[in-house]
Amino acid sequence: MRILSLDYGDKHTGVALGDLPSILELPPIHTSSLDFLLSKIKELIITENIEAIVVGLPIHSNSKQQKKTEKFISYLEDNFSIPIHKVDESGTSKESFSEMFTKHSDIKKIKKKIHSTSAAKILERFWDSN
Repeated sequence: MRILSLDYGDKHTGVALGDLPSILELPPIHTSSLDFLLSKIKELIITENIEAIVVGLPIHSNSKQQKKTEKFISYLEDNFSIPIHKVDESGTSKESFSEMFTKHSDIKKIKKKIHSTSAAKILERFWDSN
């Protein structure tokens, strides 16, 4: 099953594609507007034959971000007819940063990739729990 994994954020949304067992991190989508973000997700669903979406939900951290992410998930459910799954994303950004920092010391490179690396970790968590 081809899955699109998203790490939703105020400025950038991390994106990863997965077809067990492989995961491909894509460049993050700039979250300039909800319409723009939804159009990019629709493009990916069509071009990559996506069968489900997994979204990281920050359950135990920032309740403000959790509410924003839940609202985003509602928009996904209203706009797309494929299954939308929620996965606890707690700690994925810290874990991604830690792993990337050991490989690269260039903070600018890390900041560009961290969202999509987190999306890949969210997908791994989804597969591990199913």
